[in-house]
Amino acid sequence: MVDNFSMRQTEVRRRWIIVVPNVLSTLRMILAGAFLFVNSAWWWLMILAAGFSDFADGFIARRFHASSWAGGLLDAVADKTFTLIVLIAFTVDGRLDPWQTVLLLGRDFVVLFVALYAAVTHRWHAFRKMPSRLFGKLTTASMFALFLIVALHPQRDLGTIAIIALTIAFSLAAAVDYFAVFLRGLAGEKS
Repeated sequence: MVDNFSMRQTEVRRRWIIVVPNVLSTLRMILAGAFLFVNSAWWWLMILAAGFSDFADGFIARRFHASSWAGGLLDAVADKTFTLIVLIAFTVDGRLDPWQTVLLLGRDFVVLFVALYAAVTHRWHAFRKMPSRLFGKLTTASMFALFLIVALHPQRDLGTIAIIALTIAFSLAAAVDYFAVFLRGLAGEKS
């Protein structure tokens, strides 16, 4: 027989844990806003904090089964917001060229296009079924590595150019992959 008190404690703990990933995603959005107002000497610390919050919210959500569609959406919005603001700051500061920023945002442009298309055509369910994918995860990981390298080492040497090229390749591969998944979802609707 299960103790009623233990069941209540477990439920209280679970409710508390469910909130943690969303708090971490919200923290990343706050860091994104603050990024524009902080001296560039501190950018690396903000990037580390955002990277840690991204890893921790995903880990906690999976480990404690505390994930939800709304939480996943909040995580994605926080990621996209942080990425966009950092890339804009790096471009304005001259650490990245505008064309590099546009290519680095390839995945994000496709996801935004797909989300807008799904909303306008009332096919939101097809967008909701798009899971995170390998190239998307590789893009996010390489993007945080790129951010850290560019924040700590603003000079463009061969190593920096290589990580920019690798991250662009991941971003464009993720863009193609996400678009293909969405098209398959739409084709599945018609079958």
